Amino acid sequence: MRRKKHKHTRRAVKFYKIHHGFREPYKVVLDSSFVHALLQANLKEATDLIAGLLGGQVRLFTTQCAMRELKTLGKDYADTYKACKKIQLYTCGHDDKAQPTTDCLQSLVGEENAGHFFVGTQDKQLRTAISKVPAGASMFVSVNGLHLEQPSAKQEKVINQAAEDQQGLQASDLKAQVLKEVVDAQRRAKPNINTSIYRHNKAKGPNPMAFKKKKRKEGQRTPAEEAVVGEPKEKRARKRRKSSQNQDATKAD
Repeated sequence: MRRKKHKHTRRAVKFYKIHHGFREPYKVVLDSSFVHALLQANLKEATDLIAGLLGGQVRLFTTQCAMRELKTLGKDYADTYKACKKIQLYTCGHDDKAQPTTDCLQSLVGEENAGHFFVGTQDKQLRTAISKVPAGASMFVSVNGLHLEQPSAKQEKVINQAAEDQQGLQASDLKAQVLKEVVDAQRRAKPNINTSIYRHNKAKGPNPMAFKKKKRKEGQRTPAEEAVVGEPKEKRARKRRKSSQNQDATKAD
């Protein structure tokens, strides 16, 4: 059972590292309920326990809102308050008006968990809300020790969808690259080849058959007809050339 738990935990940590960029030292934000549960289970070395769970170095934080809330819980949480004072405070930005711890941690995670926080809390509703964030990660304490929440179905769906989109983009890029290589090869083989995929019809001139001939007025002649009908030109007198036999006979006389 313990081996199966560690296997699932390693798989979850790997999921957050590969797909969301979580890096050591891991940042872990704890609320008062988580620290109180550790004390109740006699798990006092929180840093070592969480580092063993995540398989790497960690940095523990708590918020000002959590410390203010602890002060209002009375003597039953005095030891929890002392334990939280040893944890580094993280500036949550609620200095003017304190927020409930659940709202404070949820706002710290936000819609993307850009800070790459693991959230330690016993509040199940808060863990459910964090599991709806694509990079949300949370942990809790039970009688069997620490447990890391497994990635939710929604988180895995987001990753799978992103992977499918990436594969589709790679396929389209590959197709475009192959087409470009084919076109380049055709250009090298025949420099004057038209390699355009879609040929657009060029604008042509007007159809000469579409124009009607001008109608002549009655009695009107064309310039060619006027040249034929006009006054006859004087014919040039043709000189008859004597043959060579007549020239020889004339010389004999």
